[in-house]
This record gives sequence, structure tokens and C-alpha cells, in this order.
Amino acid sequence: MAISKVIKMIEIKHRCPPTIFSDIDGTIWKHEGDIRHSMKGTQRLLPGAFENFLKWHRQGFKIILTTGRPEFLREATERQLRELGIFYNQLVMDCGPGPRVLINDMEATSEDIKFKAKAQAVNLIRDHGMEDLEISYTQEKDL
Repeated sequence: MAISKVIKMIEIKHRCPPTIFSDIDGTIWKHEGDIRHSMKGTQRLLPGAFENFLKWHRQGFKIILTTGRPEFLREATERQLRELGIFYNQLVMDCGPGPRVLINDMEATSEDIKFKAKAQAVNLIRDHGMEDLEISYTQEKDL
């Protein structure tokens, strides 16, 4: 089965820049499948990863990286991220290999009790990169 290109676009309008939660292996760089291979320091950056992280950093986004890698690999993982020039604010280790669930609140926007979802999710195909991911942020003024 051929995997076609999937374009993902998220539009965000809010008074504060968003927070990005991103996995590392298979999202930022190629997933090696075995942690021993991952730690050799030969990561291959996936298409669009560097450009998106740089753009998000410049726009003031908070970037939190998550990984199933065990905590004892923190120093090596941080070194790999530095060497590849990936900007981030926090690194959460030892998330395990299972699915990840984001839980967030919603804002009520008027007396009509219209709710505005604040959490959005993008699932990227492993090892395909993020060059077709567009996160458009527009700062709203406080009313």
C-alpha cells in the first residue's frame, strides 16, 4: 500500500502563542526501532522538522518534547537535539511506547456558552517528516 502525502493544517487564534507537544523518534528524526541504534548519534533529521521547530521558536511557541526513551538516556538525547539544532523548552522522558492522550480545558466564549477547544492533535506518519504540517498562529487581542 502506497502512502500518499497528507497535508495537515491547524489554525490557531488566541491571545498567547500555543504550546507544541512533539514526539522525537519518527517525528523529528528517523525512528531506528531499537534504542541501541538510536543512541549512536547518527540521527537523520526528517523533512520539515528543523524548519518548523525554528519557525515555532521564533514565533514564541512553547515546545515540549516527549519520548518513550528512558530517563537514563536524557543527556545523550539532549546532546542529539543540540547537534541537530532543535529548539525546545522542556523534554519529558520515559513516556513509554503506548498511545499518548492530551487532555485540556475549553474556554467559554460568550453568554451563549459557546466553547472554544484549546487542544488540537496531529498524527504524522512515522518517518515521513513534517514538511506538510502548517500551524498558523494569529494573536488575538484581549477583549
